[in-house]
Amino acid sequence: MKEEFISLLKTVNREGMDELLAFLEKTDFYKAPASTRFHGDYEGGLVEHSMKVYEILAEKVKHTPIEINVSEDTVKIVALLHDICKANFYKVDYRNAKNELGVWEKVPYYTIDDTIPYGHGEKSVMMITEYMKLTSEEKYAIRWHMGFTEPKEQYNTLCTAFKKYPLALLMHEADLEATYFFDLLYANTIKQKYLRMGVLFMKGMSIEERVVKLAEYIIDTKDTVRGAAKKFGISKSTVHKDIASRLLHINSGLAIEVRKVLDENKAERHIRGGQATKLKYIKEHNEKCNKQEMKM
Repeated sequence: MKEEFISLLKTVNREGMDELLAFLEKTDFYKAPASTRFHGDYEGGLVEHSMKVYEILAEKVKHTPIEINVSEDTVKIVALLHDICKANFYKVDYRNAKNELGVWEKVPYYTIDDTIPYGHGEKSVMMITEYMKLTSEEKYAIRWHMGFTEPKEQYNTLCTAFKKYPLALLMHEADLEATYFFDLLYANTIKQKYLRMGVLFMKGMSIEERVVKLAEYIIDTKDTVRGAAKKFGISKSTVHKDIASRLLHINSGLAIEVRKVLDENKAERHIRGGQATKLKYIKEHNEKCNKQEMKM
């Protein structure tokens, strides 16, 4: 993904692009998440999201109902660099949480560490223009890519920008579609892939490889510790030790993603337990009422 991202930007004929790419290499851009918990909240999520936005925007520009004369370079710059503001924006922190066995432990999670508090879209514009020039259309498209998630006080200005530069509106739509459509479809596709694979055999695999495979499986399929143990043919305690202890030292980014899945599974388990209890009492109540009616 990183190589493809760089390859696309290297085709852009714009003075300063090499310097901008060199800057990105010094940041965590290629490993950063796209958000802390909303979309792409995993290592590499930011560059993956940027690539998907580019793919969608390129199609929108080709098939838009009105004529929009923008170059391929502009589409690449706007889509691939719209979230450059998130470079060196997130960090890994730790908090206490109970695992599936009810034991408290320190778990990693992504949090915001904004060292350059200059906004969002406007921050991306500022960071890019420190290395190369942008056209007015590119500046507007990047600045307003968040669309109506901006404060209401900005709506009039936003609408004026969309009318003046339709590319800005298409960019906002591409960003939304990449966020809400791609993540959902990707998750479902990956889950089906694992279901087709059946039991995964771990023989001949190192501990580090097993830990990473387990983590990827749980993240992709949202399976539980019990389900992962059954799928991989190992004990629950081994799965728990792998993802709660060993994974932290191997890949902290994956550890964060796994913890989120396990927390969600835990919350859903409580909900299912409450629903089962409710159904149990409803059944008992109905049976009691039926017996009373029969006596009458």
